[in-house]
Amino acid sequence: MKLGRSLVDARKAYDLAESLGRAALAHWPRFDRARIKVHSNRHTLMRWRDQGDLVELSVHEAFLPHPTDVLATVDREPLAWERLQKVPRHGKPPKLRTKGAVHDLRPLFEAEVQRVQSVSPFEHEAHVGWGRWPGRPPARSLRLGSCIGGPPQVVRIHPVLDHDTVPDWFVGFVLYHELLHLRFPPVRQGRRRIVHPKSFLQAERRHPRYAEATAWERAEVKVLLARVRARFRR
Repeated sequence: MKLGRSLVDARKAYDLAESLGRAALAHWPRFDRARIKVHSNRHTLMRWRDQGDLVELSVHEAFLPHPTDVLATVDREPLAWERLQKVPRHGKPPKLRTKGAVHDLRPLFEAEVQRVQSVSPFEHEAHVGWGRWPGRPPARSLRLGSCIGGPPQVVRIHPVLDHDTVPDWFVGFVLYHELLHLRFPPVRQGRRRIVHPKSFLQAERRHPRYAEATAWERAEVKVLLARVRARFRR
């Protein structure tokens, strides 16, 4: 059993983790041992590994009081994961910069929130801002946006898009894409983690500039990559 240093009440977390371990062994009799890792990471909320006679579960501390849903999520029950997603998780919103040199994310974000709500309504309270430049040059791909399910929910956009050659509607499409991740989180199929489930892809195609945005990205990705790499040659 491993407890993260940032836990507020380590003793309570230890007891709940021990209870989760016992529940896991009762739920999966094929395992002889269970290892529970507890964390407060907002990026990867839960993962599990089958290591022969050992099952290893890494879970966010907020999920510990919900062992039934944790185990059901590992068994690929989507409703269980939806319930866990609604469990409050503590955290302060980070300080984010919305106004860039060219694009102001705030009005673009608000417009895309309304668009997502018209396609598939959901409760949200997301924060948005420009991300940081990477610490090393990218290889072949570029992640133009990222999101954290929270709470607080946070959407960040790669600063390479804050450029006068990048249309504001394309930045809006990237925001829409990240908001859809909050609406349609990844699902598990066996040991696979499906980042873009069918519901996500269907909603994404309903964006009025979907075809234009995907075509623009294919045509300009090399330019964007070169712009990021150029920062490391200064």
